Amino acid sequence: MNAAAETARPVDFVCEDDVRQAVENGRRIAVNDRTIITPAARDLGERHRVFRQA
Repeated sequence: MNAAAETARPVDFVCEDDVRQAVENGRRIAVNDRTIITPAARDLGERHRVFRQA
């Protein structure tokens, strides 16, 4: 994931490390129905509410 994680454009793939970085940096990750999110990333991301539907 890059520094533009808060843009309106959804990312294609999210792993647990992407979520950890977003939490540490106070960012949110734009996702959509086509975004592939690993199970560990989904659990952590939902717990910290870092996903934003784009």
